Amino acid sequence: PCPMWQAKLIVGRDLTRQGWTLRPGDVMPTDHCGRLECHILGGRVYDYLGLFSRKLKSPPVFYLTVRPTPVDPRQLPPLHPGRAIQWRPKRGGGYSETYELRPYRPGDPLQQIHWKLTGKTGQLLLREPMEPGQSPQLALQLSGSPEELDEKLGMLLQTGKTMTDQGIAFAMVAQTGDGLFSRIVRNEEELTQAMDALLSQRPAGEDATLPQDPNYHYIGGQAHEKT
Repeated sequence: PCPMWQAKLIVGRDLTRQGWTLRPGDVMPTDHCGRLECHILGGRVYDYLGLFSRKLKSPPVFYLTVRPTPVDPRQLPPLHPGRAIQWRPKRGGGYSETYELRPYRPGDPLQQIHWKLTGKTGQLLLREPMEPGQSPQLALQLSGSPEELDEKLGMLLQTGKTMTDQGIAFAMVAQTGDGLFSRIVRNEEELTQAMDALLSQRPAGEDATLPQDPNYHYIGGQAHEKT
């Protein structure tokens, strides 16, 4: 026999903006994909007779990721095995995990100067943010019902698997409630990491749209520009 215990589990899924309060014996809401943020509150353990109890300290928040089931895409992008990612300066500047070093030019933002290398070389060097250029880019709008998101993300996963299996590098792009999401994917491990990161994003608002881009292969339908 085990001591009786009580607690409640507060679960939230940012991807679909849903929340639940679960008690011992309740089933976790894993019927749709997304990252679940979990808080255990009000933990209390009792003696065998249930006469005495002791309050338990709440553990830190933890996360569970429910990944999508692969879905056959409606259409595959052009597949060119061994095609490398081509890079171009990021339109409008801003932050990027990939950047290129170049000499400073008047008018460049000072916050992008690479001060460490500047000090070593004696020349003002700038981090120029780069974005994928002429390369496959799988793009989607992170919005819709839980069922629609399951389908779109499942098609994104299956398309990504097909491309990585053939050695094709691509960019994963999504319009989300946290802004424009972008990750470079070159292999299966990076595909899993990119999908998990995407599943932790908030859904895009009703007025948010992906821009038209000739390099985008739209998952779940092509986006339209705002008017």
